[in-house]
Amino acid sequence: MKSKSLFVYYGVADTPIKNVDFLCWSRVEESSNIRSLMTFIDSNKVECQKRFLDFIDGVKRALFNELKSDSPIDRLFKEQVWYLSRFSELSNHVKSKNFDIILKVLATELFCETKSYSSIKFIGFPKPIQDVLNVLVPNSEFINQKVISTNTLQFVRFKFLIIGKSFAYLLSLFARYFRSLLDKKEGESKKVSDCDVVIVDYLYDFNTDKSGEYRSRYWGELPDGMKKAGLKVAWLHIFVPHAKVPSIKLANTIVSSFNSFKLPSNKHYLWDDCLSFSGLCKAWILHIGCFIKSKKIRRQLKRGGDFPLWPLVEYDWVRSFESVENLKSLVFYNIANQILPKDLSASTVIYISENQPWEYSLVDIALKRGCTNIVASLQATVRYWDFRYLQSLQKPHTIDKSVLFAPHTIAANSLFSSKNLHNTPASIIKQVESYRMGSSQIEFVVDKKSLTRDIVIAGEYSDSHTLMLLSIICQLGVDFLSKFNVYYRPHPSSRLIIPNLYNSWLKRIPDNYDLISALLVITDANTSFAADCWEMGASVACFVEPSSLNMSPLYGQESITFFSHSKKLHELINYHMNSAREFNKPKPLFNTNKGSSKWLTIIGTKEFN
Repeated sequence: MKSKSLFVYYGVADTPIKNVDFLCWSRVEESSNIRSLMTFIDSNKVECQKRFLDFIDGVKRALFNELKSDSPIDRLFKEQVWYLSRFSELSNHVKSKNFDIILKVLATELFCETKSYSSIKFIGFPKPIQDVLNVLVPNSEFINQKVISTNTLQFVRFKFLIIGKSFAYLLSLFARYFRSLLDKKEGESKKVSDCDVVIVDYLYDFNTDKSGEYRSRYWGELPDGMKKAGLKVAWLHIFVPHAKVPSIKLANTIVSSFNSFKLPSNKHYLWDDCLSFSGLCKAWILHIGCFIKSKKIRRQLKRGGDFPLWPLVEYDWVRSFESVENLKSLVFYNIANQILPKDLSASTVIYISENQPWEYSLVDIALKRGCTNIVASLQATVRYWDFRYLQSLQKPHTIDKSVLFAPHTIAANSLFSSKNLHNTPASIIKQVESYRMGSSQIEFVVDKKSLTRDIVIAGEYSDSHTLMLLSIICQLGVDFLSKFNVYYRPHPSSRLIIPNLYNSWLKRIPDNYDLISALLVITDANTSFAADCWEMGASVACFVEPSSLNMSPLYGQESITFFSHSKKLHELINYHMNSAREFNKPKPLFNTNKGSSKWLTIIGTKEFN
């Protein structure tokens, strides 16, 4: 019997009304008739994930149904461009915020299916989401009101500038190409030499020892293991701007310095410095073809009315198939196709795996060159709600009219990460040494008397996430925060300048600070630094934005506390102040960082002492 009404709020519910249920799209304190959609999603995560993946398959079918000819551009879309798109990458954390909105819409539909309501009213929702919900939840009513919410809806703006931005990017690449011709040293080759192992990584978090050997937290002791095994290694580095390497010019200088030691077993290349005139021209021609084809299909789908979630899809569609992102992916493919060795049948190809578009291109080219040992290396944490890992990491590639699946091996840094690869075949997942996230082996006990009154705030990769965390902490008040030593630990890649309004209570963390002595370490749920602290036994509290999925690498672990509001944080700090604390080291999240035997087994050789 339908007896109750349901009010669904885009933000936070108003004063409760008798005989009315409330569903809020934010994290709120629940009661008998007030529910949080985010809590509902966590409680029904398997079904919510399934509905989201079914939705992505629907986008793929809608695209492929319009690719009816056997023309080169239609084949390009089916065999390559789709797998370079945002719908294959599924980066909901950084790029595609609308994917989180889509999950919430599908979860709202599921919630409404679980109960029978006499009426359903949606309050404060933006027009695009209203249009979608009106189809998925028929006979509902919409009430417009201004609501403060952290739900982020991405729109396509200034469509007329899209192709112009792509052309500007192309011109910048040509300028870089011609500068590289002037700077090219005699005898210098931009093509990767024949080798036993090709490793593709980011020029990030590295140093050199006295011998000039390249050292990176990505690879730890593996270079030494490969050297002892007599393996010739070609390193292809991808430039990522950060504090240590802010420009491509400096990156090129650093890579050249690696080669200046003339180590016979190692050769280094900077992908961004390997541009070619023909590769750039071909990428531009293909991009124009993708732009025209995508725009035509987009208009057809928009007019057809058979795609109810289209208002939430269009942004990522345009970014995938018509914007500079599409051009960047095609440039990488065509340049990599020219610089990689022609025969990789006897080589192993290893790359950092984050399910980014360039990875698919690399694997595709390696398969075409005969490589039978392609290894994707999981270096970071795999979070439950990180959509990049929802689909199988082993993807189809059309090679000589046959479909091959690769990579052949997923090198996992922990059993915990492996468990979150729900749709990747378990048979291809192998455990290896975890250098970047490797655990320490120290066990210790600290009692209350040895603790400080220090609170450590850890910054996130995204400055916006860090600023939101600081704003929540600031709500505790200067008087309360002044009772503690509050230290800020920036993310290694962050250049954020802390606003002056926090200077009265926030200080930069001292060098070599012992985190285990802190009363509490506060992090954004998104950062993997929380896992480091948890492993060493520190008390950790993670901030989950009220309208966001819980992206913590510690999601599902014990002895970890999450908060979304300053009230909860205030309670946590007081609890730790007034409670004795013992540290029994938790079970390590990641594999050991010692040795390289497991890695060398995957490569096809063994470790030498």
